[in-house]
Amino acid sequence: MYAHQPAVATPTKTSEALQAEPLLKQVTQTLRSETNLQWYRGFDAPMVAKRLGLNTSEGLVGVYPDGGIWTDVSKRNLLVASEAKQQGCSGNAIERWYKNEAMLMALGTQIYVTFCTGPGFFNNHRPQRILEASAAVLNRPHQQPAGKHFWNTPSGSHWFYRWHTQPTATEIRQILETALQKTGAHNTDRTTAERS
Repeated sequence: MYAHQPAVATPTKTSEALQAEPLLKQVTQTLRSETNLQWYRGFDAPMVAKRLGLNTSEGLVGVYPDGGIWTDVSKRNLLVASEAKQQGCSGNAIERWYKNEAMLMALGTQIYVTFCTGPGFFNNHRPQRILEASAAVLNRPHQQPAGKHFWNTPSGSHWFYRWHTQPTATEIRQILETALQKTGAHNTDRTTAERS
């Protein structure tokens, strides 16, 4: 379904919008209208505590990934969460990514998709190195390829995609659909029966 290797465009002017977040939100809204799965913008601290089986939410924070959280129709199983990060050659977007990653994995999210745009994710810059090291550790049980070979290759529980410039809505949609299918989500398309 997804070609696994989106085109890597030539870098453009830094002033150009390189953010995938608005596009991810737009695609997510479209998918929400086409699926029977449940979708949440995120979970506040009391909901996190409830899902973790804790008596109190004191000391907890909520989790709100850019693309939200998909669950099955029972609302119990977290299927896919998605995030968009834009990063120059320096900054802390990736460090902030870890908070959501830790919380989503503790909650049992099956696949966490991260869409990365900007020059920080290329040419061995710090953000690229941080995610590559993370992927080697996080996806070890799934034998995720190490280093630059893990980009744009859906495998394990953490999927990382990168572009020099903004991805297309079609690319984002295909990746999200593939992730949802990989979790075993069935009957996700409301129009399947109508087409049969």
